[in-house]
Amino acid sequence: MTLRVNQRRISVADYLASLQAAGWSARRLGGQALLLDKPMAVDDLPGFADGLVSIQDAGAQRAAALLTPTAGQRVLDACAAPGGKTAHLLETADLDLLAIDIDGARTRRIEDNLRRLGLRATVRPADCCATEQWWDGQPFDAILADVPCSASGVVRRHPDIKYLRRESDIRGFVRIQAEILDRLWPLLKPGGKLLYATCSVFPEENRAQIDAFVFRQPDARRLSEEELLPRPEHDGFFYALNMTDSSMPCCRKRLSAFFFWLWLLFASPGLHAADISARNPLLSVGDDGYVLSADFSVSLNARLEDAVARGVGLYFVIDFELTRSRWYWLDEQVANRSQSLLLSYHALTRQYRLSSGALHQSFASLEEAVRILSRLRNWQVFDKSLVQPDQTYLAAVRMRLDLSQMPKTFQVNALANRDWNLSSEWARWTFTPGDSVQPGGTGTQIVPVAPPAHLPVAPTSGDGK
Repeated sequence: MTLRVNQRRISVADYLASLQAAGWSARRLGGQALLLDKPMAVDDLPGFADGLVSIQDAGAQRAAALLTPTAGQRVLDACAAPGGKTAHLLETADLDLLAIDIDGARTRRIEDNLRRLGLRATVRPADCCATEQWWDGQPFDAILADVPCSASGVVRRHPDIKYLRRESDIRGFVRIQAEILDRLWPLLKPGGKLLYATCSVFPEENRAQIDAFVFRQPDARRLSEEELLPRPEHDGFFYALNMTDSSMPCCRKRLSAFFFWLWLLFASPGLHAADISARNPLLSVGDDGYVLSADFSVSLNARLEDAVARGVGLYFVIDFELTRSRWYWLDEQVANRSQSLLLSYHALTRQYRLSSGALHQSFASLEEAVRILSRLRNWQVFDKSLVQPDQTYLAAVRMRLDLSQMPKTFQVNALANRDWNLSSEWARWTFTPGDSVQPGGTGTQIVPVAPPAHLPVAPTSGDGK
């Protein structure tokens, strides 16, 4: 059971002391969050009726910390019920806040929560997409869009979700989320921020949704993303903070988006072509299995560079295959591995980022990021047990730009444009596991490699770096 301390009424340290004095054990999670060792009835919480504390998941409390509104700002909470995030925003600063929700009964819960906490806001039932019905024409400094979603991140507390949710539901949520983003974006001041939030772990509702959004809105700058996977301390959440480009008038947004798409897809052939080529593939063997090192020559054209600078992530995939020829039947596939690398730009830090799973590295320039992207080192591709010393195998490696992970609205046109079908040729070579390899030996030993004729001969000593 996670609590949020109302910092306007009491400090976290003082409230923690009051819990301990009442015989309850809790620990701090950061910010205003406290985690009780054992759940208790709400009415038994010290100071609950007096507005000292609220019940709110620690992941949900990240919204206020990411949006960081300042005193006097005009803020919109667009899908506000039941009001936990609304209240947290108001606890951090004196704001001119409008909280709306399409469900009238749920807006009354917002009012009840604010009344208990001693906070003030304008609360009204309204459809956030029907802006003509409730917006007064005055732009907002910040908008929180905690959109309807699959709630797949809160299954630990609501296990019925995994039985009731259907695949068609996800498509419906994605459509609603996109509409909310597009309707709310013009309501921001130049330089204003919109925080997109879901309690989902599905990429279609999270990163893919934001990828598509920044393509539709050319003045959108993605400042940061944060994905919280479900843990005992918190539910699963996704947050994406976006800022408007203060140099672009709002009236030009949709027209600029149209021409930006045209430029990305059909720009002049005079732009230098994008290209990937593979060279110097090298297999080595260590204690845990065979590892692959290779170099790639990666050249991005101006369209791809501009897409990255606008916050669109480019997913590069490295594919490896190992086969054994059989004269009497189809070739045997011994191993087949792929790994994905995300090249992105973060406007808040003004740095490029290269990510692989949970690991990432930041760079000051695109050139540095591409240079590291081009160097594959010591990737384990298959176990020793899969190959025999007296057999000859065919290995192959390539790198490609994976369009399937780009915004859905962009994929159809991009797939039809050969400039966007970026992939190296397969680099193929034969190898036979050397008799001199000592299983279980220390360090890494090089297996002799016979590169194809068009590739430079790789060194046969050293560690391959």
